[in-house]
Amino acid sequence: MTIIYIILAILIIPALLFLIVMIFFASGFSRWAKNINGKLSNQYYYQKWEIVFVSNANFFELWEKIIPWTDKETFEVIEYNIAKDKKNVYYNDMIIENADSKTFEVVWKNKFNNKYNYWLFSKDKDNVFYLYMKIKGVNLESFKYLWNDFSCDDINLFYWDKKIWKIWKHTPIQIENDKQLDYLWFDKFVYYRDYLVKNA
Repeated sequence: MTIIYIILAILIIPALLFLIVMIFFASGFSRWAKNINGKLSNQYYYQKWEIVFVSNANFFELWEKIIPWTDKETFEVIEYNIAKDKKNVYYNDMIIENADSKTFEVVWKNKFNNKYNYWLFSKDKDNVFYLYMKIKGVNLESFKYLWNDFSCDDINLFYWDKKIWKIWKHTPIQIENDKQLDYLWFDKFVYYRDYLVKNA
């Protein structure tokens, strides 16, 4: 039995020491970091002279990612997964290409984790975006959010950032009892997300 205890100790003690060290460093990072706007997001932090992104505040498993080239004085959190400064707009820790920081605004957002608003659709003076992706070929003036990941303008229907059909001013309708909001019906067509499932 003594040999078994020794073997167990040899296996367990290093693992415990490693866990203690990891917890120490992770807690240390969280102590050194200051949440920029805890009411809107737990993912953006000041850390010394840098701005860092930590997915869902998980310092222990995911660590922090430095967001490069940010302007600390003008950096602000817009929603849970979106921020901007005077130069750029950021989705998580990535720059949204072609987004104009001065005119950028959220079009639609959803409640995330019963606390934060998770942003999906947005626009600026020139473009409409789904998450960090520009929706190509959209009419900015007539664009509107429908439900879930669907949107449209006066001519086209979009799922995520993809154009999936021309609606030619038909009104898209939700399918009754579709609790997940994954279906859309207009004219003679029924879509499940971006798949045509019925051409009646």
